[in-house]
Amino acid sequence: MNLFEIDHIHLDLEVSSKDELFDFIANTLKALGRITESADFKKALEKRESEISTGLGEGIGMPHTLDTSVMFPTMLYIRLKNEIDYQAIDGLPVKEIYAIAMPNSYQKEHLVLISKIATIYFEEASKQEIRALDTKESIHSFISKNLK
Repeated sequence: MNLFEIDHIHLDLEVSSKDELFDFIANTLKALGRITESADFKKALEKRESEISTGLGEGIGMPHTLDTSVMFPTMLYIRLKNEIDYQAIDGLPVKEIYAIAMPNSYQKEHLVLISKIATIYFEEASKQEIRALDTKESIHSFISKNLK
């Protein structure tokens, strides 16, 4: 199983809160067969979020956790239809979400993935490029290329 597949991309998702977003992420990962229990995974996301916001700023949220409920390392890319309040570090709402689920033993891989995603947004050109892409295929290609 690959970390990031086309069916891990969700465009124009309608949620009105971070809680609804976390429900969607947990339920999606369960439906994909990537986690054992959606409730356990959601609790792990909430615990991680209580430590410090995973709202990185500039409209990007990166809910992530290492948890025993995770069977296969997985990343979801979600673009929301409307921005939501996320208590991000810059106080701005988020619209782009990278949800990362890793088994407990994947600490190094977890940090490397977060770093690679963040690198996309360091360069203004790449940040604008991903935000302009509008198909799952083009987004998958762009992100996969940048994760190598």
